[in-house]
Amino acid sequence: MLTLQWRNGQNVTFEKQITIPKQGYRITVEDRVFNKGDKPLSFYHFAQFKRVPHTLQTEGGPVSMDFEGPMAYLDNERQQHEYDDLREGQDARHAAKVGWGGFSDKYFLAAILPGAMPEGQTQRFYFDYDAPTFRTGVVSPASQVAAGGAFVKKYDLYIGPKEIRTLEAEGDNLERAIDYGWFHFLAVPLVDTLLFFNDYLSNYGLAIILLTVLIKLAFFPLANKSYRSMNAMKKLQPKIEDLKKLYGSDKQRLNQEMMKLYQEHKVNPLGGCLPILVQIPVFFALYKTLFLSIEMRHAPFALWIHDLSAMDPYYVLPLLMGASMFLQSRLNPAPADPIQAKIMMFLPVIFTVMFLSFPSGLVLYWFVNNVLSIAQQWYIMKKYA
Repeated sequence: MLTLQWRNGQNVTFEKQITIPKQGYRITVEDRVFNKGDKPLSFYHFAQFKRVPHTLQTEGGPVSMDFEGPMAYLDNERQQHEYDDLREGQDARHAAKVGWGGFSDKYFLAAILPGAMPEGQTQRFYFDYDAPTFRTGVVSPASQVAAGGAFVKKYDLYIGPKEIRTLEAEGDNLERAIDYGWFHFLAVPLVDTLLFFNDYLSNYGLAIILLTVLIKLAFFPLANKSYRSMNAMKKLQPKIEDLKKLYGSDKQRLNQEMMKLYQEHKVNPLGGCLPILVQIPVFFALYKTLFLSIEMRHAPFALWIHDLSAMDPYYVLPLLMGASMFLQSRLNPAPADPIQAKIMMFLPVIFTVMFLSFPSGLVLYWFVNNVLSIAQQWYIMKKYA
């Protein structure tokens, strides 16, 4: 416990008592004002964080998919403000009954938690730039201290990592500092499952692999339907090419004959796409989960991978991922459009270059997912040969 005191020379004493716990990241602050004069005092209590520009995010590395900067969660609504906007004079004010405000980075959060206001009252959260510092804070309604009286305001600060279990345990909706976007409702159970696996495996790399397998099993029936459709389309490719030779100059007739061919063989040309579309929200939620989880920070996997939140220093995982993506594309039927066929041929190269700087945990997930997809696709091809 630390107590700071200042006397203004006009019979008013200001005290700040800071209590830092032995464990955890929640700091309790108690501000006191003692009026030893013979007249009442009227004032506004405020608490704020300041941040200087040189502590902002540095250049380089992949762009974060979570918001970084001054933000708040007020009355069940997320508020966030860009540094550049504040620097240009676009100050922000929000009145709210309950919530918190502060600075958020990819992995860490500093938040002021002033507590809820009585019914009918609000407190004002502000975000501005006072060169050379950015400020975010909260101002309470006007207070009065009678002569010989005292004023006490107690509030909390959370200064620590954005670990979802820790934030949930602290309460006050602090977990909303992590922005999983539209698929928040999917991302949270995925994070919980990943942490559950790590509790038993003590290795986040193995936990990622097991989670990927679990998701694959959940979508096994849909993927089977997709791969069966792709396999049937691949068998029809020679006949489709013959139709192109016959009716290549007549697009309308070509489409009619192709539809007849699909109906004759009971093949849905979109059958390979629709099941995949259903899985996109889950895959995107998992993608954001792995990208934003501080639990991956400095977490080793095996061999040369000592940090799943950092890029592969030898580019082995991205190259393996690219090779698996190329092999998977070879198992799929070639698109009818030559331009689409060329694009699909270059996609593995494009993705490999993109993934060179991505966190190893993300690349590991994508690689394992590709390997499982190849195995499932190969099984379908053999079964329905």
